[in-house]
Amino acid sequence: MSLRIFASLLLLFLFIEGNIVLWASTSNEAKAQYEAYKKEAESYCDSNDRSWKWWNTLIPKIDYPELEASAINKAMATWKADTRVIGDEKARLEADLNPSLIGEYTGFKALEVARIGYRSRMNSLFACAVVASRIDTLTDLQKNIEKKVKSKNSEVLQKLKNDAQKLNQTYNTLKCNVPKGSDGSKEEMITGLTNTSARQYCHYRHYLGYLETRINTNLTEIQNIEKAVGQWSGTSISQTTGQWNASFMKYKIDLEKEIIRADTTLPKALTSFGEMDQTYGVHIMLTIIYDDYTRLRSALSEYMNLNSQIYQKAHNAQNPNKS
Repeated sequence: MSLRIFASLLLLFLFIEGNIVLWASTSNEAKAQYEAYKKEAESYCDSNDRSWKWWNTLIPKIDYPELEASAINKAMATWKADTRVIGDEKARLEADLNPSLIGEYTGFKALEVARIGYRSRMNSLFACAVVASRIDTLTDLQKNIEKKVKSKNSEVLQKLKNDAQKLNQTYNTLKCNVPKGSDGSKEEMITGLTNTSARQYCHYRHYLGYLETRINTNLTEIQNIEKAVGQWSGTSISQTTGQWNASFMKYKIDLEKEIIRADTTLPKALTSFGEMDQTYGVHIMLTIIYDDYTRLRSALSEYMNLNSQIYQKAHNAQNPNKS
């Protein structure tokens, strides 16, 4: 499965690389470039011809802002307020998108903000899949144990039910969408994860292409925009040809690194999810066995101590009183 996913992503990457130039060269105006990017991304990534078509998505796609200060600042505020993001991921997102922290950032701010937004959305997506997978595993374990254990008061069964109930609450908090036409099976969830992650990746790669086009058009304009992103400013405006060249190369290298990271991370994440899905049930059963073992050891220890005390008292009672 992972090889097929990787091949599909590679083809998607090649298609995007070939098409970015087409829309990027149509206009030198910033607004036109942004509209061209959105049109191309929606046309390809949201096409009904794709296996990841929009009605199969587990979570909505992220909307990336125009490379303009107010739009980026607004996107940061919107993403931080996303109620799908919970727990540690919520705290991490709020910290990473702190306006002061972003404002002091000396790299490509728009790229950094987009990277954080993409990471958070993908983390929420995989959280949906992981929680759904664990619910499915716990439900299957309950059914198998109920067939073999007649007692309805089984501690193991109760523990599995409690864990599944907590996971269901988490699933609802994450606001995960059940894919249209899905029967709720684990196979459908894995398909939904693959489709949704491919769609999210597709839109992100198009956006990285848009950012590359913008810095190729007018770097000085981009630097002036970046100075107004967040609070304070770690962005310096190039004053000499040497400074301009150095800044341009830094922006290009940052983009190239992020493209490589995005291209390589998703196949690894899907493979890791598959491994987790296959081993989680075994992990739960081993945990139950270990819990039973520690209970048995504790009970046996208490029993042996009690027997030892009884033996000692009996032995003392039979000894002649030497007083």
